[in-house]
Amino acid sequence: MVMCMKTFENVVSQCGREFEPFVGPDYCRVRTLEFQLQTMLQPALLELDDKPVLELGCGLGFKSLLWSRHAREVVGIDMDAPYHGFNTSEPSVVAGQRVLDSVGVNNVTLRAGDLFEHLDSCGERYSLIFSDYLMEHISDLPRLASCMHKALAPGGRTVHTVPTTQAGLLELVRANLEPSLRDVWEIVKNYAKRFVRGEKRHARFTPGGWIVPITHSEYTASYNKQLRIYELESYVFPLMEAGFIIESIVPLRETSVSILARKAL
Repeated sequence: MVMCMKTFENVVSQCGREFEPFVGPDYCRVRTLEFQLQTMLQPALLELDDKPVLELGCGLGFKSLLWSRHAREVVGIDMDAPYHGFNTSEPSVVAGQRVLDSVGVNNVTLRAGDLFEHLDSCGERYSLIFSDYLMEHISDLPRLASCMHKALAPGGRTVHTVPTTQAGLLELVRANLEPSLRDVWEIVKNYAKRFVRGEKRHARFTPGGWIVPITHSEYTASYNKQLRIYELESYVFPLMEAGFIIESIVPLRETSVSILARKAL
C-alpha cells in the first residue's frame, strides 16, 4: 500500500507532523484513536473487497490515509475551496494530497468537487463510503443517503462518525460556565458582522443573559434547531428510508457515535 521502506505507523506519524501546522497538535492523534476504536467495536468495517473506498468530506485526507492500510484504493472528495477550520489558504484536498504524495502514499487520491455529483456519477463503485463529522453539515440527508446507496456495491457498507446532542449541550453549558473576555468580545464582533454584513449565523446573548454559541451547521442560525440536527434519528432515519440496514451504533467519544449501515445484497 505504501511505496517505501517505512512501516505504516511511521508514515502515519510523519503525516501527522506534516499536517500539524494546518490542524494543530492533537487532531491526528485523536482521529487515529477514533479510527482504532471504531474498527475494534465495528470489525465488519474491515471486511473489504477489491472495490475502492470513498471518504466524503475528506479534508486533508488523514482518515483516508488510515484506511489506505486496509483498502486497495481510497478516494477522498471535498469542496474546491479553503475550509475555515484548517490553517491553509488553498483547498484542503490540494494541501493534503501534496503531503500524502511526499511520504509515498500511492493508493489515496483526494479530489475537489461536489459530493452529490460524484456519488450520482460513479455507479455501484464502492465497497465502503465513510465520513467523519460531515453529516451534520449536510442539509439534505435523505438525498445524501439515497446517493450513497446508489454508489455502493451490493452488500457494501457506509459508516459515519457524527456528533450527538450531548455535543451541543456541553458546548452551551461550557460557554456559560466559563465565559472569557475573549468569548464576550467575539460575540460583540458577531453582532457587528450581523448588522454590517447581514449574517444570520452568529453567537449571541439571550435576554436572560445566556451565551448562545454559533451554530455548527452552516445552514441554520437556530441553536434549538442545531440540537435537533444532532439527534440520532436525524442521521439514522434517512439511511433506513434509503434502504440501508443499520448494523450497529457505537459511542466513540463522549460527544460522538459511529453509525454503520449496509446495503442489501
